[in-house]
Amino acid sequence: VHAIGHPLGQPWVYTRGPIGQILQDYSWKTGGIQHQATMIQTQTPINPGNSGGPLITDQGKVIGVNTLTTKKAQGVNFAVSVDDIKELYQNRSSYPCDKVRADPKPKPTIIEKNDTNGDGKVDEVITDLNGNGKGDFMLRDTDHDGEPDRMFFDTDEDGYFETRIFEKKDMYIFLGDFDKDGKYEKIGYDYDKDFKPDKVEDYYG
Repeated sequence: VHAIGHPLGQPWVYTRGPIGQILQDYSWKTGGIQHQATMIQTQTPINPGNSGGPLITDQGKVIGVNTLTTKKAQGVNFAVSVDDIKELYQNRSSYPCDKVRADPKPKPTIIEKNDTNGDGKVDEVITDLNGNGKGDFMLRDTDHDGEPDRMFFDTDEDGYFETRIFEKKDMYIFLGDFDKDGKYEKIGYDYDKDFKPDKVEDYYG
């Protein structure tokens, strides 16, 4: 099967892999809401940004909507069966969607302040944006003028900040080290400064 989406803010990205199994009445919880549906477990790579995209057969038929993955194992990704989505749509008047409320969005929390050059001044601040106690956003003042000039994201919260963002002229520049070898291999240009790259290409710097 095949998946198409925008993982990690990239433009259209295509991946493929086999189906592992079909899980009837699979339960999971996101945003404080309990869900249950028939899930297609697939080895097709899925990352943040793929959610909501189609899972497609070799014949071009949409059989599921890519929904979630797990960090506990590789190649274990899930899509909600399109049959369940059709059933939900046909019975939409029975679901009080306007009464459903997710847990409130967590407030950013500073979890670490560092003096990286030993001059007694804080030049690096790590923040937890998701409310799980793990640092996933970092600000750094590289020229020590009191104003942060570098931003870093740890999108999978493994302790490695693989995405660097900085401002240049009238845009934001994204540098991505997604294979985590210490070298940036992707560069993105965010012309309207909405933190979503408008153009991404290979980086050889």
